[in-house]
Amino acid sequence: MEIMNTSVEELRKTVEGLILSYESQVAIIGSAVNTSHGILDTFKKERVAVNNKLKESLARNASLRRKDFDTMMRDLDFFQEEREEEIKRKMDAFLKQQRELPSQLKALLDEVNSGDTNNSKAIISDIQRRQAEATSEITEAIRSFQKEHEQFITEARKILTSTTGLSLADFRSWLRQAQPYKNANNNYVGETLNMARKRVNILNTVGTNG
Repeated sequence: MEIMNTSVEELRKTVEGLILSYESQVAIIGSAVNTSHGILDTFKKERVAVNNKLKESLARNASLRRKDFDTMMRDLDFFQEEREEEIKRKMDAFLKQQRELPSQLKALLDEVNSGDTNNSKAIISDIQRRQAEATSEITEAIRSFQKEHEQFITEARKILTSTTGLSLADFRSWLRQAQPYKNANNNYVGETLNMARKRVNILNTVGTNG
């Protein structure tokens, strides 16, 4: 919609329409966020279950001590837990933004009614731009996280179902590929890169001393 060339009456109708639209969307988005939180919790349970299977398989087939397994998985577990919390924070922030929009637009409607149309047009355009950006960002963040989770579960199950049995060498090879800093497409990786590197030598030491 071309906001900058609208009349006062058209602008008023535009703001009123946006208010109704955003108010109706808040409940839907709130429900979607709650559902997404539940899905993330399910993902976490699935991840923990797979990790436990890996731990028991290595204890049985490779005599790897369970505490050594936990140490080897520490970086990856930390990264995945932080990613889960990051997505939850982004969804909650997005919902908060949606809840605040109707009030912002109602205040803007007062400006329109008072005849301050030039400033109002610029604000509406900015709100619509930021809304589109926020929607795109949260959608991409959820899609990216889901892809990461599915890849982790698929690869973990693949080595678990190996016909030759899970060996320590196979696990180490898989874990190197699964390290968070291997995923160059994830912007969050940089925040955990130094932490991961400090303990990456675990891969070459733990297990051989057990």
